[in-house]
Amino acid sequence: MLKTIITTILVTLSFSVVASDYKYDVSGYGDQGYYYGEIDANRGSRDVDGYIYDENGEAKYFSGEWSGYGEVEGYDEDGNNIEMEVD
Repeated sequence: MLKTIITTILVTLSFSVVASDYKYDVSGYGDQGYYYGEIDANRGSRDVDGYIYDENGEAKYFSGEWSGYGEVEGYDEDGNNIEMEVD
């Protein structure tokens, strides 16, 4: 019984450590104008990704990394360079 309780606690704790994703609202400018959206980041990683929208409201997949405190830089699915800040 005690072994089952300890195993349950350890499994629960390990899932909470793995599920340390963060979501950020971002906006900024790139090769094709203004962009905004939401990106995902993981604890301990410089990489970010998510879907952003251009001035026309068209969704684009974005992949990049933290370039400074509250700043990300990367590329959309069309290869456009984009720099954004956390809102």
